[in-house]
Amino acid sequence: MSAALHRQTELSEQLLLLYELGYSDPYMHHISGTFNFKSHPDLLDDSDLPLLDIIAVCLTSGRPGDVVAVAFDKCEGICLVLAKHGPVLPEDETATNAFFSQVKAASSWMDLLPFLFSHSKANIEKQLLRLSQMTIDLFSDLQLEIATYLDKSESMEDEFPKSKAWRRFLYEDRQLTIKCILDDILHISRDESSAFNAQTNKASYTEYARVFGAAYTLLHSRFLDMLTGVSNHNISLKLRAEKLKRRLGKVCQYSRLDKLIKQMKRFPDIPFRWLRDDLKGTGEGVFEICGEPIEAIERVLNIKLSLEQIEKITQRFPRLLDDWAQYRSFKTCVHAELRIILHFSSSLPSLSPGKLGAYQELPLGCSKRSCLCCTLWIEAFNETTKLLWTTSGSHGKSYSNWALPGNVQGVAAELDKYLMDATWTRLVDILERVPRIPRRQEDIDDDRIVQAAFDRIKELSGQL
Repeated sequence: MSAALHRQTELSEQLLLLYELGYSDPYMHHISGTFNFKSHPDLLDDSDLPLLDIIAVCLTSGRPGDVVAVAFDKCEGICLVLAKHGPVLPEDETATNAFFSQVKAASSWMDLLPFLFSHSKANIEKQLLRLSQMTIDLFSDLQLEIATYLDKSESMEDEFPKSKAWRRFLYEDRQLTIKCILDDILHISRDESSAFNAQTNKASYTEYARVFGAAYTLLHSRFLDMLTGVSNHNISLKLRAEKLKRRLGKVCQYSRLDKLIKQMKRFPDIPFRWLRDDLKGTGEGVFEICGEPIEAIERVLNIKLSLEQIEKITQRFPRLLDDWAQYRSFKTCVHAELRIILHFSSSLPSLSPGKLGAYQELPLGCSKRSCLCCTLWIEAFNETTKLLWTTSGSHGKSYSNWALPGNVQGVAAELDKYLMDATWTRLVDILERVPRIPRRQEDIDDDRIVQAAFDRIKELSGQL
């Protein structure tokens, strides 16, 4: 086995362990390659990132593994560059042509429901089902909060900003109290979202509009701001309310299409191209990992586990042994975000030293938040090139199908080492929280190992 294939197999094995151990990094949004709009609301109207994100969302079906990334190529005019996990199919071209044709003809994002219900049916139904599940989880708590809610709003518009049209759609001219509307919204979000079946007919569009209107009204309400704000000292409820807010945001994201419709009135014929680059030297391929997760854990910790230690691990992670068997063989791929970065990286040597002297923001839209490895790799790549490829967030989860991107800018070895060290450090950290798993003396400086790799990347960046 070549060194590259060995690195990929080792990395995939560790990523699968992280996934099965339930790991996610809640602090990924602090990394330079991600962007949190909530922290920069003033940039919502100026950045290309929200537009690119919603284009990517609309062009994905929502089926497992179907992830789309989008960026603008502004070198000669403007062109939209698209990539996806895995090969581009003829139906991707067809869907993209249909989408932009309907955007150009639309006067409102609701005019795009026929396309969305056809192409993104799985995605929309999944978003509504997750909203329903989250509302069910919070239902009793939210009802208690509504009952004791001290309404300080001077008007309906004060309590429910940006949602006058949706309230009129839901209630026409009926006069209701704020608490009645909040209670009604909870029932719609719980009951009408759960079994929604997206069909291309008027009845289905109307049903969707009711759920969307309820979600949009709650998302922008002062009530939800109170639950997720600093004044809420019930930490458990606050965290779950924040998750509800994310679910509502997913449902309501399609309203951002109105801005795309407006932009395309000004620039109606922006070309696009799907990337079909034949990437060389990557970790793409079909791989087999070891038969037992305990064997993989022993390699990570570099120790032979006792029966007692194995029992503690299986008690802490009861599904580990059964789930591992499902992933003995899998196919890796370079993720969509990195395909776009690799595509543009060939032009970096032609940039003048002046342009490389300061960070240059390059927005990169994606149909879902970036994974752990994509975020770490983009961070290191940005440091090396003095570019700032920027996505709108990361969930910090690991996926074993993530392929090493191969040689780029002559620093593949450094990027790979940084990524693998960062992954190994996280894995050791979570395993050593299990009782009876000793912390190895040589692991005490594991953060320094990652920092040393990153320092080398910084050193190389000064040589470009």
